[in-house]
Amino acid sequence: MADVTLGPPDRVTPLPGALLTFGVAGIGLITAVLTALNWEGGALALVMALYAAASMLTVQALAGHGPRPFGWANVVTTFRLAATCFVAAALITAARDLDTGPVWIAIGVTLVALALDGIDGFLARRSGLCSPFGARFDMEVDAALILLLSVAAWELGKAGGWIVAIGAMRYVFVAAQAVIPKLRAPLPPSFLRKAVCVVQVSALCIAVTPVVPPAISAPLAGIALVALSWSFLRDTVYLLRGGDQAF
Repeated sequence: MADVTLGPPDRVTPLPGALLTFGVAGIGLITAVLTALNWEGGALALVMALYAAASMLTVQALAGHGPRPFGWANVVTTFRLAATCFVAAALITAARDLDTGPVWIAIGVTLVALALDGIDGFLARRSGLCSPFGARFDMEVDAALILLLSVAAWELGKAGGWIVAIGAMRYVFVAAQAVIPKLRAPLPPSFLRKAVCVVQVSALCIAVTPVVPPAISAPLAGIALVALSWSFLRDTVYLLRGGDQAF
């Protein structure tokens, strides 16, 4: 994930680069959905509406990036966002057509998105364009992918409804921030937090795989949920104590 350290300021607005990147990624998403999933217009419109809404929210948050170029790091994250929307399209197709083929496609795209996670942070640090915006953008794309996979695992019967807690936990934390000011403070970079995120996506990918039975997917998801709960508890305690203890 991207760090939150500010890089050197630049007198270049990020908006043109952001709009161009979201446009190119959107065209790629449309092409990928039509080619790989052969969706009709109505279904494609649903996924594109999801992508458009995420794009608009992201552009509105650009103030947190400062007067600097959009940067290759955010370009990578944008394409990870498009990949997440494609995964949504594939999983909805699988549920609608009762076909496991799109599930395999979704898993493949998820693995690509997972491989790209971390590259955006590396690029941001190397270019000196790290920002709170980039860190938040990266985090929210990760959270959306995890929520999507957890709901899919439930819908595919790979575990009970409790598995959705894996994807919902991030949003519960955000809701708690609205009423507990201490939870809004920034967290320092943590390798363990990043590792737990990778564990969540990996476990959910295995869980939704058609050849993996619930007897395996449910315990695996349970382990992932325990790891995530520990990670959130660790961060919550740190913030509630004002960040004055070892992290």
